[in-house]
Amino acid sequence: MYAPGTHKNRRSQWKSYLAFCLYFDFKPVPANAHVIALYCQFLSRSLSLQSIRNYLSGVKLLHLMAGFDFPFLQSYEVRLTLKGIQRTVKHTPNRAPSITPDTLSKLVSVIDLGYSKDVTFMCAFLFTFFLFARVSNIIPQAASRFDKIQHLCRGDIFECRVGLLVLFKWSKTIQFGKRRSMLPLV
Repeated sequence: MYAPGTHKNRRSQWKSYLAFCLYFDFKPVPANAHVIALYCQFLSRSLSLQSIRNYLSGVKLLHLMAGFDFPFLQSYEVRLTLKGIQRTVKHTPNRAPSITPDTLSKLVSVIDLGYSKDVTFMCAFLFTFFLFARVSNIIPQAASRFDKIQHLCRGDIFECRVGLLVLFKWSKTIQFGKRRSMLPLV
């Protein structure tokens, strides 16, 4: 029903809400506006307002799947709580520093060309940079999670008259492999 990433997010949202209710001895389903407002306050200790709204959508889905309504997002208490969180918890994105050509040059300069793993990493750095790709298009999060249907393989790189063509079989926006992207690396 859901993409694997969405399913994983929903499970995290449900586990968080159910643990909150268990710890504070609240009835999780059906909830009331007061419990939902308290859950928002609880989440505000570590999450941004947008993440809190995402977690609330998970709680709403949990209620709907259990056959209950979820009118709490329109309740005065929850709306006021979210407005207060918006004023007190300013979201500042935590961005990784951008990779510049100078940074990339320094990374590549320390590569040992006699060591095949270093050459592999160098290629991954260069492909990610020059193709404007996400790291997840090039490599998995862990070696044990490598999937030749999703991740880049040697057979996905084709030589052409002006350079290379790289086949992307998966992306964040094309999750079910309905189409593939060929990007030129000139």
